[in-house]
Amino acid sequence: PNNAFNDPEWGAAEAKKQLSQGNDIIFAAGGKTGNGGLIEIAKAQGAGETVFCIGVDTDQYQTVPEAAKCLITSAEKKLKEGTATLVTQAHDGEFPGGNYFGNVGLAPFHDTDAAVPTEVKDKVAEVIAGLQDGSIQTGVTLG
Repeated sequence: PNNAFNDPEWGAAEAKKQLSQGNDIIFAAGGKTGNGGLIEIAKAQGAGETVFCIGVDTDQYQTVPEAAKCLITSAEKKLKEGTATLVTQAHDGEFPGGNYFGNVGLAPFHDTDAAVPTEVKDKVAEVIAGLQDGSIQTGVTLG
């Protein structure tokens, strides 16, 4: 839809709908639309205790502070790292043509750290390590 990335009100309404359906962890992605969802989730009863949100692109703890109360993590594109790599490669005359695929990762748990059980943290670390070393395959081919 036309409101996929630039409609925070729609994002908030969709988050509210998901909360009313009993969802307790919502991944709110989609630019300003996702930000509207994150902010709405942070207003929900139980935010940061029984209701949580996940951001995207950057560490949204830094970019959407209104969501800090419920924000478990953000799926990051590691844009600073990728941009720095490309600038260095361009400077060195080694700039790759075509699409560039950089690193991704998760933002810290910040204020919600105590709400994430140790066994979940351990499993997340295991999955991230497996994705990084190739022992876990996603089936997605890039490049």
